[in-house]
Amino acid sequence: MISHFGKNMKKNYLFVDGSNLYAGQYELFGPDKYLDFPEFVKHLEKRLKSTFDKIYFYTSFSPRPNYPTKKQK
Repeated sequence: MISHFGKNMKKNYLFVDGSNLYAGQYELFGPDKYLDFPEFVKHLEKRLKSTFDKIYFYTSFSPRPNYPTKKQK
């Protein structure tokens, strides 16, 4: 049996660069506040009047140097 979902069926995917998201929220809010990601996604879906079928969240790891500068801390 073959199922057809329709030729015009669209899927919505959200790709999130977690490293830049974290850096941006840190710059905006500082170390004591953070973005509530599930609430952000709900707000985004409401604003776009659509939902995401899948969310891809990726990030990179930045190793901490043995002697970090004040700026790196």
